Amino acid sequence: MPSRSTFYGVVAVLVALLVISSVAAVAYYNEYQQELSVNSHQSTELQHLVSKYGTSLDSDMLVYFGNGTRQWHNDTQVQPRWNLYTLTLAVTNGNVNSTCCEYGSHFVTGIYGVQNQPSRNIAWLSWMYNVTGGWAPSQLGVDQINVYNGSIFAWTYCAYDPITGVPECPAGTP
Repeated sequence: MPSRSTFYGVVAVLVALLVISSVAAVAYYNEYQQELSVNSHQSTELQHLVSKYGTSLDSDMLVYFGNGTRQWHNDTQVQPRWNLYTLTLAVTNGNVNSTCCEYGSHFVTGIYGVQNQPSRNIAWLSWMYNVTGGWAPSQLGVDQINVYNGSIFAWTYCAYDPITGVPECPAGTP
């Protein structure tokens, strides 16, 4: 039969685990609420841009999930002075997770609920299409890439080299 001190030790460990899991749950909930607030603010900002500038330009965007699923958003109405981040918010109806602005631009961490996996070196990577050169990975932050009439962009969910940051998607993946 276990001793009374063993029993109290087990109870103490269980109470400690309960407290730790409760603190983690509260922290997760607070972070979730903060993301909802950020996305709501971004959606409001997007609506403000639409009302301020009107729609006059067309752009195309591909979202490639890395598993063969492609989602094209063709002839998307965009505003003057939009960038790739605002275009992404528009075509996904704000279904984007991101952090802002450590390097002067948003860093997209999830699209349509599919999140980056840094431990596996898999992330959402942005691409630009050039008629003469084909698809090329974006070299700038998404807030610094201007959208213009007829522009074509892609987001691919694929592996990247952790040292160079170079995408490991096959050529022409987007």
